Amino acid sequence: MAAATLLLGALAAHATAAPKRTWAGFEPPSPSYPGESVTRDVLITMDDGVVLSADVTAPALADGSPAPGRFPVIIEQTPYSKALAPATRYANFGYVYVLVDVRGTGTSDGAFGVLDERERRDGRELVAWAARQPWSTGRVGVTGFSYMGASANRTVEKRPKALKAAFVGGSPTDIYREFMTEGGVWSRGAVLWNSLANFGSDPAGTFREQAMEGMESGALNWDLPRWRERSVDVSRYRTPTMVYTGWEDLFFSASPRQYRDMELKPGRKQLVIGPWTHYSSPKSIGPENRYVIGDLELAWFDHWLKGERNGVTDLGPVTLFDQGVDRWRRYSDWPVPRTRYRRLYLSGRASGSAVSLNDGSLTKRPKRNRGNDGGLEDPDAGACSRSLIQYSAGSIPASNPCNLDQRPEEDTALTYTTPPLPADLHLNGPISLTLQGKSTAADPLWVARISDVEADGNSVPITQGSLLASRRALDRKRSVFAPNGDPVEPFYAMTKPAARPTKPGRPVKLRIGIQATDWVIEKGHRLRLTIQGADVGHFQPSASSGEQLGTHTVVRRRGEPSYLTLGTTK
Repeated sequence: MAAATLLLGALAAHATAAPKRTWAGFEPPSPSYPGESVTRDVLITMDDGVVLSADVTAPALADGSPAPGRFPVIIEQTPYSKALAPATRYANFGYVYVLVDVRGTGTSDGAFGVLDERERRDGRELVAWAARQPWSTGRVGVTGFSYMGASANRTVEKRPKALKAAFVGGSPTDIYREFMTEGGVWSRGAVLWNSLANFGSDPAGTFREQAMEGMESGALNWDLPRWRERSVDVSRYRTPTMVYTGWEDLFFSASPRQYRDMELKPGRKQLVIGPWTHYSSPKSIGPENRYVIGDLELAWFDHWLKGERNGVTDLGPVTLFDQGVDRWRRYSDWPVPRTRYRRLYLSGRASGSAVSLNDGSLTKRPKRNRGNDGGLEDPDAGACSRSLIQYSAGSIPASNPCNLDQRPEEDTALTYTTPPLPADLHLNGPISLTLQGKSTAADPLWVARISDVEADGNSVPITQGSLLASRRALDRKRSVFAPNGDPVEPFYAMTKPAARPTKPGRPVKLRIGIQATDWVIEKGHRLRLTIQGADVGHFQPSASSGEQLGTHTVVRRRGEPSYLTLGTTK
């Protein structure tokens, strides 16, 4: 059922165009051809002799005959069988669309290597093949969402000469940290994907089967060469690339990092983040939601493949849906250059606003209130949470009550809440939690959630982050720090030599990365931090799951405070 939902969701990027109206100078394109001509199972031979199979869809006249002339080409590579792909509209807008079964899937020959070096070389050869066809102008773009976006990203890294634009969404760049795990714990998203991939290929004896077995046993739950060789170095990009994702996309953390790390000028790189799960459909965007993401895609290709001046490069370069006030904002960069980082300290003083194990407070200054906040031992935490929606890829709708009010989760959790805010607080960018904690567990999991507490007490989930205590060692060269030295975007080493085992009952300092957000908490509302020791909506059980469970305690010590670090703007 989940896999079927994911397949249907692929329609999101190809939804019907909205009426033509401008937004900040941007104009959505209009179709120029009434029909399309499809040639199925076109065979394309790679340099190692393996034959890939593609469906080629070209513009056609009203009578169905192929339209004369040459056209730019858009390539998409799928592991899910092109026979199951949804309809697209590229041909109507003057493009030849080439949909290819990734090697070892669908009707293509070879072995499915899952984003390996061979698959990347295939992408480069497909671009060269498309550029030299008689119906091609020689200008090629790549597109894709989820796995197809990951495949497109890896083609861009290879720098094919004819590749002039890329449009990618909802896809991981770091396979281990953004796909297989979060904070060192096996993610349900990886298991969901493995089930979906069964539509295109048999997992028996393959990399996928080995990956699932190795993650379940824990043997492969490290940053290993098998994961690194399937990741992508976006700093190598030379192709103009637009990246998009949703605040509740299961691969959300990948896209802002990709935008930041691409060494391209603003305009040649763009970032869009909407109020979407992984497979929200349609992915509406803009004032009054008058566009869909596919409008931006076509405009992006129109500019870079056809040379049209349509305002798309001036739209952002960062376009975000500002949550809390529910409106689209455009920024020159993200995090916003004027972002200021502030600390809120965990206090034992009662806030009087939460029904939780402790009802603690968040204060602007550290308080001299030594003590312990304990009793955290709910193994079912996260069963009704934002995680349930985000890491089901949207197969559970965002309107589910678990995504609207976090209070059922707070009963068995530790909470820390501000007083009512005297003015709007605009959270904008990354968040982190510096935590002093101990546990009876051998290797405790810590989960931090942020919510917007409305005047009536409703605790609206905003974002969350997780960390397995033994994986707390930072790679300081790849972490991002605030001016005061706080690691606002911790990057964990995640290798066996870097592991830092804990001893039950002994406090350790953790730097827990919390997914970035753009959210206005309005005047009179409160900000709340909720701490849990499990997240069953997000993480897949494995052989080591038992080691994560125990009784967790937040330790408040003079001179070693625990605190949130928030990126904020006015």
